[in-house]
Amino acid sequence: MVEPNEIFIKPDIERNNLRYLFFRDKNGWDEIASTESINPWWQSDYANVHFTFVPNNNQPFAGKNVYILGEVTGNQIGDTSRMLYDAAKGVYTKNLFLKQGYYSYTYVTKDIRNPSARSETALTDGDFWETENEYTILFYYRSFSARHDVLGGITTINSKNGRQGF
Repeated sequence: MVEPNEIFIKPDIERNNLRYLFFRDKNGWDEIASTESINPWWQSDYANVHFTFVPNNNQPFAGKNVYILGEVTGNQIGDTSRMLYDAAKGVYTKNLFLKQGYYSYTYVTKDIRNPSARSETALTDGDFWETENEYTILFYYRSFSARHDVLGGITTINSKNGRQGF
């Protein structure tokens, strides 16, 4: 059996105190792709991908866990997306076994003491009003005599480009 490649991504730093810089991304989605294959679904390689997040002053966030969030982790906050703090290096690390492609992700924090707390980007990537995001809106209707909701419509809105479809 051939061992998978080890991929070390350039360490990411806190961006919450930097100016906002727009760059095109996949809004949290991923794309399985390969430039040397005909069909990336069958011919792409897998690799152990090593993620590193460097907090300011190499100090851990007090009372917070750090997670990778995006389609790369199924948009789930849990043990499979939680990064571990390496005190010797002063960084958070996470290894994921991924198929060759393009992945859009962010780092979020969540309060350790409150399991129902929301995940936040304020300490990691920052919260900027200029960001481009995509929102899918589902319209439901329930008549007075019905026992269930009926999907009446769906649309996707992009914060930079206006409405997309309907």
